Amino acid sequence: MGYNTCHAPSHVKMLKGELPYDGVNGGKTGYVDQSKQTLATSAEKNGLQLIAIVLKGDWKKDVYEDTAAMFDYGFNGFKNEFMPPGKKFSTGGKEFQTEKTELLTVPIDNHNPVITTSGQLLVQSKAGDTIQTIQLQENTPQEIQPVNETKTAVDEPNNWNIAVKTTIGMIVLLIVVVAVYMNKRRRRHAE
Repeated sequence: MGYNTCHAPSHVKMLKGELPYDGVNGGKTGYVDQSKQTLATSAEKNGLQLIAIVLKGDWKKDVYEDTAAMFDYGFNGFKNEFMPPGKKFSTGGKEFQTEKTELLTVPIDNHNPVITTSGQLLVQSKAGDTIQTIQLQENTPQEIQPVNETKTAVDEPNNWNIAVKTTIGMIVLLIVVVAVYMNKRRRRHAE
C-alpha cells in the first residue's frame, strides 16, 4: 500500500468476482427498511464513467441484475466525445460557437445536436430526451474571427473542468438510464 491509500474489504459481489462485470471499479451495498436492498456501483469502459444507484431490491440478486442492466444500457448506448473550441453552428439566422473544449456524452447511434435560437446545444436521446445542454457563444459580425487550427498550451482542456463536466454528464446519464430502466421494469411487472 502506498501513501494516502486505503483498502477496505468489499461486500460488492461485482468487485469480489462473484458476479463479475467488466469495468466495475467501486461500490457499496446497503439495506434499510425504507429502501430495502441497495447497491451503488461505479464502472468505466472506453473512457465512459457510469454510476448506477439501485434501490428497493427485494433480494440482493435483484440489485445486481438491475445494476448490470443499467451498465449494459449505458455502455452499449453512449460514448464521450470532445468538441473543440470554435466549432460553429447556425440556426435561425444566427451563428454560435463553442468557447472552449467541451466534453459531450452522446448516444452512439444518434448524436446530431439540436441548436436552439438562444444558442443552447442540446444532446438528445433517440426518444428526444435532453441528456446534456451546453450554452454556446453567439457570434456577432464584428466578433467572427477565423479559428486557429494549431493547438497551443492555452487550447488544452482544463482537467478539472473536464472532470466536473464528466461527472455532471454521468449524473444526467444515470438519471436518464434509471428513468428508462424503471419505466421498463414497471411495465414488465404490470403485465
